[in-house]
Amino acid sequence: MHIFFAAAVLAAGAVGRATDFSTGDLGLVWPVSGVNILWLAWAWERKQQRYTALVGILLVVTAINAFTSVPPETSLLFGLGNMVQAWIAYAAFGKLLPGRTQRATGDFFLLSVAALVGVLVSAFLVAAFSLASGDPLSPELYMQWILSNFVSMSAIGSVGLIAASMSSEDFRDSFPEDIWEPLALAIFTATIYAIGFGQTIYLPIAFLALPASIWAGLRFSPLWAMGHALICGGLQIVMTLNMRGPFGSIESPSAAHIAQLFLFISFAVTAVLTLNRDEQSRTMSELSEAHLRAETASHLRDIVIAKLSAGVIVCDAHGRIIMQNKAFSRWMGKEVQLVRDISKSVQLLTSDGEKYPKSRMPIRRALHGEVVSRAEISVVKPDGSVHHFYVDAEPLMLPGGPGAVIIYHDYTDERRHQQDLSRFASVVAHDLTNPLAVFDGWLEILEDPQLSAGERKRSIKRLRGASVRMRTLIRSLLTYSLAKEDKVVAAKLQVDDVAANIIGLHEGLAESRYSGTDFTVDADCQIIAGPDLFQQLMENLIGNAAKYAHPDRPSEVMIVAGPAEKEGWTRIMVRDNGIGIPEGELDTVFTEFHRSANGVSVASGSGLGLSICRRIVESHGGRIKVTNRAEGGCEFSFTMPSSPERLPAHVRFPLEDAKTATR
Repeated sequence: MHIFFAAAVLAAGAVGRATDFSTGDLGLVWPVSGVNILWLAWAWERKQQRYTALVGILLVVTAINAFTSVPPETSLLFGLGNMVQAWIAYAAFGKLLPGRTQRATGDFFLLSVAALVGVLVSAFLVAAFSLASGDPLSPELYMQWILSNFVSMSAIGSVGLIAASMSSEDFRDSFPEDIWEPLALAIFTATIYAIGFGQTIYLPIAFLALPASIWAGLRFSPLWAMGHALICGGLQIVMTLNMRGPFGSIESPSAAHIAQLFLFISFAVTAVLTLNRDEQSRTMSELSEAHLRAETASHLRDIVIAKLSAGVIVCDAHGRIIMQNKAFSRWMGKEVQLVRDISKSVQLLTSDGEKYPKSRMPIRRALHGEVVSRAEISVVKPDGSVHHFYVDAEPLMLPGGPGAVIIYHDYTDERRHQQDLSRFASVVAHDLTNPLAVFDGWLEILEDPQLSAGERKRSIKRLRGASVRMRTLIRSLLTYSLAKEDKVVAAKLQVDDVAANIIGLHEGLAESRYSGTDFTVDADCQIIAGPDLFQQLMENLIGNAAKYAHPDRPSEVMIVAGPAEKEGWTRIMVRDNGIGIPEGELDTVFTEFHRSANGVSVASGSGLGLSICRRIVESHGGRIKVTNRAEGGCEFSFTMPSSPERLPAHVRFPLEDAKTATR
C-alpha cells in the first residue's frame, strides 16, 4: 500500500505542477496534500507504518518538486512542509473527531478546521526556514500554499475518507437508483459550466455553477455528490488555466486565490447538503428503529403486565389511575378511573380485620416517596367474599410529574391453603390419635389375665376396627398426595368390572356399610386412566353413596356410564337415594376437609374423600360435579378419557397400550 500511495502522490504532484498560475513554484491546485492525508489515514494506527508514510511523503514531494525545476533547498522545504502539515492536520482531526469519519456536516467542518491548522503551521515553518536561509518566499506564494493545500485536504480528504469507510455493500447501495437523473445532472452541469466558464466573455457569473452543486447535494449520496463537486472543481481549474470563465481575465495573483476559494465554496455547498441529508436520513432511520423498538418493548411490557396474575396500577399525584392491567380490573369487577374509587367499591381491612388507616395506604405512602413492600390488606367485596393481598408500591416519575406503581399479589388461595393445612394437622392429629388411644386402652385390657374369652374377642375386634380406620386415613392422604403430584400411568379399564369388584369385595364383609344396599351397574364402557387412582375414585363415590343412606328408605346405588357429549370421553354417574347434600354446599363439597352439615351426624370421615375424587378426575383432564336428585339423594357425574389423544400431557400411556386402544 505504501507503493500505491507513493504512486498516487507522484500522479497528483504531476497534476499540481502542471497548473502553475503565474505564482512561481506552486500550482493552482495541489492535490498532493489530499492524497498525503489519506496515506496517513491508512497508516495511522500502526506506529511503524505511520512513520514510513511520513518519510514517504517527505521523499516523494521533495522529488516531485526537484524534478520540476524547483531549487533543491526549496524542494526539501516543500517536502518537509507537506509532511508536517499532513501529520498535524490528521492528528488534529483525530483530537477533534476520534472516529475520524465523514458521516455528518460537522465532520466535514472539523476536517476543514484540522486541515487549516496543519496548513497554517506548515506555512509558518516554511516561512521561518526560508527567512532564516536568507531567501524568503513571496507573500503571494504563502497565500497560494495555504489555499491550495487547505482546499486539497478538505475536498480530496473528505471524499477519500468516505470511500475508505464504505463496505462493498455500502458502495453498491450508494449508486443512484436509475441512470436518468445522473445523466440529466451531467447534461445540466456541462451546460452550466459551458455558459459560466467556457466563454472568453469575462462576466461575473461564477454563481451559475452553484445550482449543479445544490442538485447533486440534495439528490445523491455523499460519495457521488462530493465526487461530482471535485470533477466540477477540476473543470473550473482547467477553464481558468485556459483563460476562460469569470477568473480567466484576472492576471494578478488574486485570481488564483479567488479560484481556490470558489472551488472550496462550491465543494462545501455540496458537502453540507449531501452530508446533512444523509445524516437526516440516518437519524430518521435510527429514530424509526428506536421508535419501533420502543413500541415493541412497550407492547411486550403491556402483554406481560396484562398476563400477570398480580394486579398492577399506575397512578399520578392527583390520584388518577393512568394504567391498570386485566387482573386488577377483574378483581375490581370494572376499570377504575380514580384511586378513591377503590375504597368506595370495596372495604379495605388490616390483617387483624380493622379498617385500613388512610395514612398507611400503600398508594398514599408511595406518592410521598416511600417504598412499600408486602403490606397486607384484606378486601371485602360487595358480595361478601374476602380476598387477601400483599401490596408493593414504589414512587414513579411520570412525564407529567410524580406518580406511583402499585402491585397487588393475591394470596387468598395461599392463606386458604394455610388454613387447610391447619385443619389438616388438626384432622390428622385427631383421627390418628383416637385410634392410637383405642389401641392403648384395649391393649391394657388384653393384658388383664382375668379377662374372659368373650371380652378378649370384643377387644381384638375393636383393635382391628381402629387399625382399619387408621389405615384408611393414611391411604387417603397418600392418594391425595399422588393425585396432586400428577404422577399418573394410564391403562385401559372396564368401568363395570371396576365397580363390580369394589361392590363384591365389600358386600361379603360383616357389618359392612355396603350390606343392605341394592347396587345396579350399567357401565359397559372402557376408559383410559391410572388403575389405582380410578379404583380409589370409584371406591370413594360408591362408598359415600352407601354410607350416607337415608334412614327411612332402603338404600339404592346405581352406577351408569356411556359416551360423553365430546368425542373421546366417557361420562360416569354414581346415583343414590340417600340424604343428599344441602343446596348451599354443592359447590364446596369437593374442597379439602369439607364435610356437609347433614353428613357429620351420619358418619365419620376426614373430609378428604371428595377432594381426592376431584383431583383424580382433573388429573386425567376431566370434570366432576354433583347435583341433588328430585326423588331424593344425589348424583355424582364425571368424565374420563376413553381415547389416548384426550389424555393430558403429564399422563403417561405405554406405547403398546396406546396402539391397542386405537384399534
